Amino acid sequence: MRGRLLKIFMVILVLVPVGLTAYLANSLYHRKGVPQALENLTRQLFQSKEEEKKAEKRAQDLERKTEELQSAYDALVADLRGEVDSRQIRVRQFREKLEINFVDKVLFASGSADVSPRGRDILSRVAAVLAKVKDKSIYVVGHTDNVPIHSSLYPSNWELSASRAASVIRHLSEAAGLPPERFTAMGRAFYQPVASNASPEGRQENRRVDIIVADVPLLAGETGSQ
Repeated sequence: MRGRLLKIFMVILVLVPVGLTAYLANSLYHRKGVPQALENLTRQLFQSKEEEKKAEKRAQDLERKTEELQSAYDALVADLRGEVDSRQIRVRQFREKLEINFVDKVLFASGSADVSPRGRDILSRVAAVLAKVKDKSIYVVGHTDNVPIHSSLYPSNWELSASRAASVIRHLSEAAGLPPERFTAMGRAFYQPVASNASPEGRQENRRVDIIVADVPLLAGETGSQ
């Protein structure tokens, strides 16, 4: 009899914790805060996964764009070897930006914003390379030296530098077929020199046109739209 009671007591000791645990779990499940907390936790986990996927996609896009710029740099240096070696054209590639710098005489006659036949040929070759670089804006910036211009067409170096940038864009878009919406034209006159204007050599370096291929939304969102 005593042994039987002992067995029953031991069974009770085993069953009570199990039952108590089940009761507590059931009670917690039906409390208002617990399902909400579980739902919030699940939502956060999904958001973390989505953010992880987005970050991975951004990294892949950056790697693709960097490879495109590197390929464009290699192609430009190879195709413009003569001008690059003579320092009439300089090509520089950064991780997320490509710059092509032209001494003005490569593209224009003195005091003119009309692209020369040689300049049109060079720009067409440049356009063929830039057509392979996707999803980036193209900024064309005209620069002059500090010698005042005396022309009925261009009252100052501002007009000349801006007109040269616009002429380059017109050729790249109209003649070479690059989408015009990718371009922004800018004229800086003589306010961004790369050399001293005190010497003829320095002034020649300052008379230039820069083509910058980059993810730089300089004018994005400035049209008044929200």
